[in-house]
Amino acid sequence: MAINGKFAAQRFTGVQRVAEQLVRELDIIAEAAEITIFLPPGSRHLGLSRIHEKEVGPKGLPLHIWEQLILPQAAKGHLLLNLSGSAPAFFNRQICLMHDAAVFDTPSAYKLAFVFWYRWLYRRISRHSDFVLTVSEFSRIRLMSVLNLKPEKLLVMPNAADHFDNRSITAKELEEYLNKYALSPGKYILAVGSKNPNKNLNGLMQAHASLPTDRLPLVVVGGSNPTVFAPIGPKITSDVIDVGSINDKTLCMLYQGARALVFPSLYEGFGLPPLEAMVMGCPVIASDAGALPETCGDAALYVKPKDVDGIAEAIRRVSVDDLLFAQLSSAGRNRATLFRWSNTAERLATALSQSGLRM
Repeated sequence: MAINGKFAAQRFTGVQRVAEQLVRELDIIAEAAEITIFLPPGSRHLGLSRIHEKEVGPKGLPLHIWEQLILPQAAKGHLLLNLSGSAPAFFNRQICLMHDAAVFDTPSAYKLAFVFWYRWLYRRISRHSDFVLTVSEFSRIRLMSVLNLKPEKLLVMPNAADHFDNRSITAKELEEYLNKYALSPGKYILAVGSKNPNKNLNGLMQAHASLPTDRLPLVVVGGSNPTVFAPIGPKITSDVIDVGSINDKTLCMLYQGARALVFPSLYEGFGLPPLEAMVMGCPVIASDAGALPETCGDAALYVKPKDVDGIAEAIRRVSVDDLLFAQLSSAGRNRATLFRWSNTAERLATALSQSGLRM
């Protein structure tokens, strides 16, 4: 089997996180299979023990060109596993993970060329794949509808967040980091996600700005990709701190120290940040849109994503109600234990065995 390693050359977001975690889990359980992950030149290597890592193609190619022209030649004769939401258009023996149907359901969130390309690509590869994988029942239903797929061709493999298990962050480390922004543990609200209009950062900032002047500051984590997403143009105010893209340890610190994560998405195929927050004991305020109720269960305080006043009231409640804070923190930790990368990898291994691969 071959694995599409494009994700290892991309900016690290939730999509790349999922791909990397699944590859690492496959590396643990793939005792009998011969697996190679083909990488664009200059990719980060994962240090795998059973799966071979091999760079192919010339340096400097755009990643979508590498995926469409170089990867199919390298993977010829293999079953090809694609885990980062795209795949070669003209490769017939493959499996592709599609996180959601957002390019069909919310096209205004993306650049026009991106929408046209991915709509065509998803239709093409869904017809010529052994299976299509996705991350939630919500996404399975939406993809089945927009791609006209039979139920048995779509398999759900939920994300997980136990990559943050056993993170050891001392009170001193947390205090030193927060001091850089004049923050204190338990005295800020957190937002995590790419600067995608679907993440509803504008709505969150409106809600935050409507709170009394003694409100907790808002810390925003996540990068932007202007080649993919339509502009959102949020106005950064004095008590909104945009830290951009950060590493895992810093993200864990911010989860651990936050009064709450607010995740008011307009559309979501799964919702990884709420689950990460739950692992770290951070209470979650989430919208009731898309797959978020499926992911968060009864462990989140839900809001309507377009109800700015409702979002503001939820932030106010968690900010002042210590009992609610404790209840959400405890419920979140319990909820997060239901999602494990090892369990998801076992589902993936079952799908691969149905395609003839002996693990």
